[in-house]
Amino acid sequence: MSLTPEALLQLDALLATIPDAAWGTWKAGILAQVDQHNPARGWAQALDLFNEARAYRHLAKIGCDDIAFCPRDYLFASPDLRAKHQQTPIRCEVKTLHLGRDASLTPALLRKLRSRLDDGLRQLRTDNESGRRLLYLVLAGSGDIAAISAWFTAAAPSDLEIVIDPLES
Repeated sequence: MSLTPEALLQLDALLATIPDAAWGTWKAGILAQVDQHNPARGWAQALDLFNEARAYRHLAKIGCDDIAFCPRDYLFASPDLRAKHQQTPIRCEVKTLHLGRDASLTPALLRKLRSRLDDGLRQLRTDNESGRRLLYLVLAGSGDIAAISAWFTAAAPSDLEIVIDPLES
């Protein structure tokens, strides 16, 4: 993600959708990542938190209530967000896929997709709560979005909802 003036305005608009009650949790997470720069990938973990804000906005748009960022638990996998939709609990895990340039469904990309799906399922199934499970996938880079969406739709278990969100470059 390049930080052009337009990109900064988009980030500002995204962050404006997070209410005060959730803002403190999100801000604490981003501040904990600011010094985690990786020479090869930049601030990937911090940027992933912006993708959690994108998922928060999605949950609000579909009419969820009680949306909250889940506390980080470094010992046990857990979802990134929790919410309720018409009194039904929702757990949401956010995964970012860095596709690179012109990504097609090669064996390497299929392994990456499988890994993200399996990781997401593990994090969403950490408890025995009933309710909906949502895997929110942010696709960074160019690639065949339709083919990737079709793969996730075919590979995901029936109790998992998939949301594909292509990140504009």
